[in-house]
Amino acid sequence: MLNKAYAPLIDAARCNSPDGPELLRQLGEKLFTANHNRLASIDDGIRAAKLNLVLYASFFPSDVAATVRVYYGLDEPLLPVCSRSSFPAAR
Repeated sequence: MLNKAYAPLIDAARCNSPDGPELLRQLGEKLFTANHNRLASIDDGIRAAKLNLVLYASFFPSDVAATVRVYYGLDEPLLPVCSRSSFPAAR
């Protein structure tokens, strides 16, 4: 299942295809549809797809993983930053 969903994204990055961003959006929409009780929007589905893509790409050689990160702009933080005051020990 993962290979079927994420391999086309890897291939698009490797070939610098113009289709990659649309493939990522479509996958994010599918994730949102399948998990609408846990994701608030399609944008959340796209963030989940990006996070999964980073993890999936990490199983490829480092040059491929780097290409994927650059192609999809995955060097920005994918998860919201929590302030230290939100942790129970900080209260």
